[in-house]
Amino acid sequence: MRRSLWHSPLHQRFVMGVSANFIGKASVALVQLLSLALLPRLWGADGFGLWLMISTIPTYLAFSSLGFGDAAATYMTHSLATSERLSALQAFQTVWSFVTSITVIAAVVGILGVAVCWDQGVLQSDVALSAGLLVVFALIIVQTSLLQAGYRATGRYAHGTLALGAMVLVEGLAVVAVAACGGGLVEAASAMLALRAAGALASHAYLNRREPWLRPGWSHFSPTLLKDLRRPALAAVGLTAGDALALQGIIVALGIAASPAAAAAFGAVRTLCRMPLQASDMIGRASTPELTIAAASRDQRLFDRLTALNVGSALIIALPLLVVIALFGPDIGRAMTGGVIEFNYVLFSVIALISLLQALRISISHSLIAVNEQHRFTHPYLALAIFVVFCPFILPDNIVIIGTAAILAAMELLVLSVAVRGVFHIRSVYGFGNTTTTPRVSEERRQ
Repeated sequence: MRRSLWHSPLHQRFVMGVSANFIGKASVALVQLLSLALLPRLWGADGFGLWLMISTIPTYLAFSSLGFGDAAATYMTHSLATSERLSALQAFQTVWSFVTSITVIAAVVGILGVAVCWDQGVLQSDVALSAGLLVVFALIIVQTSLLQAGYRATGRYAHGTLALGAMVLVEGLAVVAVAACGGGLVEAASAMLALRAAGALASHAYLNRREPWLRPGWSHFSPTLLKDLRRPALAAVGLTAGDALALQGIIVALGIAASPAAAAAFGAVRTLCRMPLQASDMIGRASTPELTIAAASRDQRLFDRLTALNVGSALIIALPLLVVIALFGPDIGRAMTGGVIEFNYVLFSVIALISLLQALRISISHSLIAVNEQHRFTHPYLALAIFVVFCPFILPDNIVIIGTAAILAAMELLVLSVAVRGVFHIRSVYGFGNTTTTPRVSEERRQ
């Protein structure tokens, strides 16, 4: 008899994952609301906008390497579902070795770039030092993300999510506390770095105690496996890079093309509108490892039900909340920031629409990511995101913010249609159970 979602061995892990996501998203929402309410008052609109701009550095430094972590997580989950622990360890160490090497090189280049900008007077000393600290912070973000792959593959997704949520919560509260005590960008970046380092060590110790076989190292590095993981990894890189550009790149572009205050306004509206999106993804994120297991066991019914559950929950949760935000968002924003930042209903309505489209696209994408087929929508997403980032530089000043938001909405609609087509494509062309491109290890590598 086929398993149903609610009467399968996956049920407990799935519910725990959703619960952990709820706690994590609530923590993030609390930090974002406190930051939006207090940082513009404490640092001013320009200071808050400047912080939003430089805090994008970890995102840019990390995106080029995390694709392999995502691809490895799917590979490892598939391997453990078919009782191939050595294969999972090989994937973890292969990706850890490669990603760590790449990100160290990227961090050195980033620090040198900050130093040159400081020396040439492009950046003020406090901004340059803060940027340098956030480069190191990005290195640790990569390591914690790789640990998340281990948590996800070993059925401890909930534990890893709670650990990561705790780090984000403490870091966000620390930034607000630093600002409230009169600190600036340097002190805020230093607090984030110290807390993330402590959190990463604690998270590693916990996973190592529960799964001592899953350890970082070089002994099981496999160039062949790294090559096999290249395609889904590059697709995951494209997805992360597209998110970085669509979410953070636009903030930087508006800050340069218009003003830091414009970046602060767009960022504040986006923060409020993305909260329903984050809530709607609680179920989707928890379903990803279960979708992988369903594919590995060729359980089409469970796979389809999880996909439908993701899309339905995204629509049910996000739509009513976004309607409320579109109607009352400007009043909420002005009340939270004390009138420091100006808002308007048109911008809120457009960004609310963007968030709804993103919620649906993300809910669909979990079914593709779970079988390492994310390349079917990530490439057009990245190309369109690059185009949107340049829009603030070519749009007239009087419509630069609204125009950028409208173009971003059109981009999200196109990507959503591509993702939907991708899901139907992998089912109709390849047949269920054969869609995953997760490479199987050779007989020699298993021995």
